[in-house]
Amino acid sequence: MSVTPKEILETAKRLLNNPTSESDMRSAASRAYYAALHATDRAIPNTFAGNDKTAAPGSSHDAIIGKADRLSKMGTQGRTEAAQLFAILPKIKKIRKMADYQLDANSESKTYSHAVSQAEKALSLCGDLARKLNTSAP
Repeated sequence: MSVTPKEILETAKRLLNNPTSESDMRSAASRAYYAALHATDRAIPNTFAGNDKTAAPGSSHDAIIGKADRLSKMGTQGRTEAAQLFAILPKIKKIRKMADYQLDANSESKTYSHAVSQAEKALSLCGDLARKLNTSAP
């Protein structure tokens, strides 16, 4: 059995819309980030992964985010969407880190909601990228 970034995002939305605890909202933010990260990895070819051996395609968050950065700097189709992804992903990642590791931090539900809405935007951008670059859609 496998899962898609869209399904991961649906889980995030379900957790956010019907939380039974703060843990559900934190999990929603975390799931939203991973949905956006995996969608980006699928949409942007590994040819944009760079030459750094420590940043192998699909092996780290920074490597995947780096693919969006490199594509955004190219004179090719998809650079606008990639630039937007490069701006969005670190912001969602910051919320995910807070949600997963700063358990004593007080956050408002709008913070978690923002992560989910930004992930929705990221998946839409990835869909556009996939069509332009003829890669896997999220």
